[in-house]
Order: sequence, then C-alpha cells, then structure tokens
Amino acid sequence: MSSSWSIGEEPAVFAHHVRALLARQRREDEEAIAGSLKRTGFRAQGDDREGRGSHVGPLTSGRERTVDFHAASPLTRRDRQTGRFRVPHFDVKAVVAIHPPSRNGVAHPRCGGGGMSAAAHFDYVTDGARIGLATHIEYIRRETGIDDPAGEMLLDMLDEQEARAEKNKLACYTNIPGGWDRARNLFEAAERAAPPPKSHLLQASTAQVTSFEYQLKFGGAPTWFREMTRRLQAEATEVEREAIERGRPERHRTVTIAEVSAEEAYERLDWFERRRFARDLISWKQGRTQRSQHRFVGELPDGLSAVDRHDIMSRFCDSLADDGWMVVGAIHQPDRHNDRRNFHIHVDAVDRPAEWLDAHGCWDFEYVERRNGKVTHPKRQNKVRYDAPPAGILRERFITIVNEVVGDRPDVVRYLHGTYADNGIGLTPLDHMGNRAIGLESRGIETEVGSRNARRIFADEAAAREKRATEAEAALVSELALIRTIVANDLAAVAALERYERLERRLIRRRLQRELAHVVVTMARSRAETVVHTLTPTPGRPDLIH
Repeated sequence: MSSSWSIGEEPAVFAHHVRALLARQRREDEEAIAGSLKRTGFRAQGDDREGRGSHVGPLTSGRERTVDFHAASPLTRRDRQTGRFRVPHFDVKAVVAIHPPSRNGVAHPRCGGGGMSAAAHFDYVTDGARIGLATHIEYIRRETGIDDPAGEMLLDMLDEQEARAEKNKLACYTNIPGGWDRARNLFEAAERAAPPPKSHLLQASTAQVTSFEYQLKFGGAPTWFREMTRRLQAEATEVEREAIERGRPERHRTVTIAEVSAEEAYERLDWFERRRFARDLISWKQGRTQRSQHRFVGELPDGLSAVDRHDIMSRFCDSLADDGWMVVGAIHQPDRHNDRRNFHIHVDAVDRPAEWLDAHGCWDFEYVERRNGKVTHPKRQNKVRYDAPPAGILRERFITIVNEVVGDRPDVVRYLHGTYADNGIGLTPLDHMGNRAIGLESRGIETEVGSRNARRIFADEAAAREKRATEAEAALVSELALIRTIVANDLAAVAALERYERLERRLIRRRLQRELAHVVVTMARSRAETVVHTLTPTPGRPDLIH
C-alpha cells in the first residue's frame, strides 16, 4: 500500500490538498488490491475488461458473479443473541401443487420451477437426516479436533457402525404406517389430489406501460391485448397519482392484468414468446388452489444429545398427530461447511388424517364413487382446523417442548416465546437464507437476502451502542440531580459540577463515536473476512475448507 505522500513531497497544508492526496491514495490502494485479487482469480465488481464471452451459468441471473469487498457480509461468527435465552428460528410454509399451463402434457417454458415437489422434498428431508460413514467421521473430527479419527485408532469400525445405526434410528420419525415408501406415497398422493386452479394470472410491471402502448399502436396486437393494456394503464396512473401525493419518485409494482383459463394463459404466453422484444413484458402466476402439505423447520439448541433432539422431534410430531396431521420428521445435523451448532428439525405434514385402503390400493382421500352422476369422496376425512392461525400456535408448542426437554440445564439456552420486541431484545429479525444464498455469500458473492440481513445486523449493532450512550446520559442526569440538591448553596461546587457534566457528556459522546467507528470498520471488513475464513484450510486437512 502507498503512503499519503512520497519521500521529498511537501506535506499537505490545505483541505483540498488532503482531499487530493486521499483520493490518489485510494486509487493506488485499489489498483494494488485489484492486482492481488486478479492474480488469485477474483475480479473487481463491474470490471468487464476481462473474461468477455465467458459462460454464464444459471445462478448468475444473466451476468457473471463477481466479488465486491465494499459490500457488507451477513455471515458472522458472532452470536447476535447472548445470555441463556434466545428467540429461535421456526418457519412454517404452506405448500401448494404447481399446475403450469401446458400443451400435450408439456408445460410452457415460461412457467417452470416452483420449488421442490412433494416427493423431492420428502427425499431431501429423510436423506439429509441419515448419517453415512464419511459424515460420521467428519462429525467426530469436528467434535474432538482430531484430524484423522480413523487413522489415530479413535474409531472402531464395528462400534462406529452400531453407533451410526443408533443415530440414524433417532434421526427420523413418522406416524404413517406401512414403511417409508408408503409415507413417501402419501405426500405424492396429497399433491395429486389437490385440484388445479380455476384461473391463472398474467402480470406485468407498471414500468412497462409504454412498451404495451407501443405494441398496441404499431404491432397489430389481438383484442385481448387491448384489455390487458387498459388495465395496466389504470394501475400506472394510480402509481403516478400516489407519487404526486407523497412528493416522491414513482414506485412501480407488478400487477395482474389478466385472469384467464389454463388454455388462454398458454396461448397468450406463447404470443409474447414469439415476439423477442415483448418476451419479458409479462409473467405468469398460478391462481388459488388447495394446499397439498405444510413444511416446518425448527432450530434446536446447541449442547443437546442425540436422544434429546429425538425427544423434541418426536414430541412435536406426536402433538401434530394428536391433532390429526400425517407427519414425517427428520433431524439435520451440520456438515463440515456449516456452523457446528446448526442442528434443526424438518417436518413434512399433511393436515388431513389418512388411511391406506388395502382393498382399493389407494389412500382414503383418493377413493372415489359416483353418486347421482357426480364424483364423490365418501371416505375422505376432514382437515385439521384451529381457532387461530396455526403458525403461531405450533411455534408456541415447539418452544414449550424444547424448554421442557432442556429443563434447567445451565449450559443450554432456553427459548423465549413471542418476538424480539416482546422480550425486550433490540434486534431486527433476519430473513431466512437457504443453502444457495449461504454458499454464494460464503464465497463473497453478494445476494439480495444477504444484503438485507447484513444491513439489519450492523444497524442493530449501531443502535445498541447508541442506546447505551443514551442510557449513560440518563444515568448521569439522575446522578447529578441528586448531587445538585446537596450542593445547591455552594456556588463553587455548582460550577465544578457543571464542568464535570460537560466533560462526562463529551466522554460519553466520544466513546459512542469510537464504538460506531468500530462497527463501521467491522462492516467494511466483513466480506473479506468471510472469504478468508471460507478459504482457510482446516489444520491438517488442506483439501477441506470451512
């Protein structure tokens, strides 16, 4: 790195000299950093002088992924919550089957994706809980700090096989009779049984209204396009009106401009697809349909045994079964790339009691009879109902079960009911980051959810320091109020007290400035430190990275 001025150069005197020297130093430092990064394979974000024409994979969203070390990272090894209490992560997601517009059994290319199918998610949940030999050795290595447990004879293979079989037995749970294949079939059947939506939604952004108007004027568009354009114009006018009322720039939004059948949706999407310039003007969204299952993810405390974790999972699954749910639960343990505390449970659940009918070879909710010319489901059982939204009820239930299993052990945190605010914790909840986002962020590549979480993390740290400063000033005021009543008649003491107050307030402000500067420095270094930590080999295992 360069210094502020070269040998023999006259030091800066005026402010504009300082600004010019700092600007030059920054350019020189950036060039030096960029040179080092390029030698190791990194490129500065926005630098398109190299690698033109390189392949762009599906994860890049149309542009090459690069590392920008100016952006804060959400991955931190510091625990945001301290003490023996914690607000846990517990997520509930209602899942619906995806029915894209199709022709001859082939879905329209604009309507792919939509998340894991029921069978694929079942496999992810159950396979992720099973511990293989390599995974088990890695777990022992992580827990003991020994680089090669098998090589150092700390692992007897016969004992290991027995221990691993016991862990795998404790890692999964279900109330569905008939074995795992039958359980998997239940989720597939529930997904098949969900009826397709009666309508499909075609949507567009109000920012695209000019493109629609141009196509309508010069493109020989069909009649239905005119109605879509009219609805988009009405929404764009509303956006403009709201912007004028607020005195702020327009905030465009995606709106529904057509609600059509599956056949009409396919034809209209195909019309846009054939016009390259209009291909990206419209998007598809599935209309309302029945949910096919629920998926739960619950964080488990650090420091529990495999038996404790199984106890929590089985109790929670049993409570769902008592209500009428059909469930499959699994415990996922951290792999070598995760935080060692990252134990959590997955539960896939169908909110309808179900019974396998041997005589008919199907589940009771699939069995049909025709009565008076109508298709009926005489053996289908009623869905589970709650007096309040189930997400809140089941979250409270999960936390209660965890605390009952943990008991009064001082080395394991207890979970808190309610929100951060309910418990007086000055933290902003973070958005859940999946494996894909965590993988990108660990390599230094910025993601949308990661950026949101990073801003919240560092904003909370700054707010906590400002809160401490405000509390210190309030304590000072309270302390001085008492002293003033004692020395009210001593003018010299009153004057000294005023000087003391000014100095103390200045000290509190200076301490706050120092702490905020530390937050800024930590934020500025966070992405580089994340990359360094990711690329640092495990001692004795240069082939592995954290």
